[in-house]
Amino acid sequence: MRNVGSKPRSSREHDNDEIEGGNLDEIMKYQHVLTIGTTGMLQQTTFDLAQQTSNLTAIARTQSSLTRLAGWFDPHGPNYFPQAINYNDDSAFMTAVEQAWQRDRFDLVLAWFHDSGEHSLKQLLTFLANQNHPTQFFHVMGSAAADPSQNAAQFEPNTNGVFSYHQVILGFKIENGRSRWLYNHEISAGVTEAIQQQSPRFIVGTVEPWTARP
Repeated sequence: MRNVGSKPRSSREHDNDEIEGGNLDEIMKYQHVLTIGTTGMLQQTTFDLAQQTSNLTAIARTQSSLTRLAGWFDPHGPNYFPQAINYNDDSAFMTAVEQAWQRDRFDLVLAWFHDSGEHSLKQLLTFLANQNHPTQFFHVMGSAAADPSQNAAQFEPNTNGVFSYHQVILGFKIENGRSRWLYNHEISAGVTEAIQQQSPRFIVGTVEPWTARP
């Protein structure tokens, strides 16, 4: 559909990979994509999705990250609706979500929430469950969601049979007997694969053995 205008470097330390186009099939798949908290480590996946949608609403905490993302889009890219909102303010967050929905229903949501945003996450999931549209919801989670001593990975929202919920758990990598966290390009590539596979639960990297977690 289009190529990147400029190629910023990843913000993660020691991660020198740059944004590139074309990781997902360059076919218009979606009418409206909503991304939440994806302008950092998930910026490549956000860009890939932007190549496949007519409309992209991006919610992030800072205007600067949203403006930077807009600078990478080709003039013929999607209609872009940036929203600088802290999702810890659940009232402002849901107002932005509902206004975006009124523009057009979401075909896909890609969301990365910290624990502090749990209330907004639950409100968003409840909102989607009360709509009549088969949204695909991809919930990116940290490795703690796979902790065998916890039940976080068992989190299953009530979808009312309306939307599909997919967990994407970010694990780690073991190289030469040593473990490390994933680099940004590995995270984005894994999340992109999760979207392609449509699995209910997808692990990027590995979470086993748990005792090897960095």
